[in-house]
Amino acid sequence: MKTRYLLPLLGLLAACGGKQATPATETSADTVMAVACPAESPTESDTIIFDTAKYEYTKGVEVYLRVEYPKVCPSELKRAVCEYINEKLGGEYKDDVTDVEKMVAYYGKTKTKDSKGSRAGMPDENPDCGVSVAITLEYESDKLLTLHSSIEEVFGRHPEEYEEGVTFSKKDGRRFGYEMMLSRDNKAMQALVNNSVWGYMVKEGLTENIPPTDEEFENRFVKHDGVTKDRVRFPEAAPYFTKDGLHFSYQNCEILYEFGGTVEFTVPYSEVKKYLKPEATGFVE
Repeated sequence: MKTRYLLPLLGLLAACGGKQATPATETSADTVMAVACPAESPTESDTIIFDTAKYEYTKGVEVYLRVEYPKVCPSELKRAVCEYINEKLGGEYKDDVTDVEKMVAYYGKTKTKDSKGSRAGMPDENPDCGVSVAITLEYESDKLLTLHSSIEEVFGRHPEEYEEGVTFSKKDGRRFGYEMMLSRDNKAMQALVNNSVWGYMVKEGLTENIPPTDEEFENRFVKHDGVTKDRVRFPEAAPYFTKDGLHFSYQNCEILYEFGGTVEFTVPYSEVKKYLKPEATGFVE
């Protein structure tokens, strides 16, 4: 299982892929850096050009925001992706969401202020306080692109983590959900998810049995209506397209109790394509 921590400052500063970043700016005695990696000039063959907007604050609290976004692309796709970015950062930004650098700066300052307020009420011996958000390009083909979001909030000794991916159609910016990807009522697809969950548990050393024993199922699985060993819950977030297949990801405590961590797996397209809805089949290469 994966354990994630606040993104290190050095890694964020070096993440411009070798391009020269905009210099950091100082607004007060507190150091705040808002960094934007410049995009390359478009050519006739380029249809989408990604850029990176960042915000970093490390004095007393830690706030790291790193957002990869399409700076040059069809307007419908850009609007859809930027609205998603706004949702993941908090959903409170009311100005033009396609101005991602300005939006990231707004959320950075807001989250820094909130983190300082939370830190003020904590004992000195408990210094961990901050927010880390990374939204990055996971996968791109000629028909679609997938973004991956990793969010961690640390206020004390119990960090909250959230990860998801989402796929967009390049043609019109549609976001892929279950309704246009696959049916959760298909028995064969259900069996595929069951076996994938059991396989993940074996890989992580949570069981040696496929399926797990009744006792393991009772002790490890979060109880949801209708969930049995033969009918494992699908992730709440829809799966997303990757280079290697359709990726499924459960959040902490969504399917297993916390000591079991998250559950995630990728089903190769060769196995899952026959279960996809017609709207999604055409996107599989």
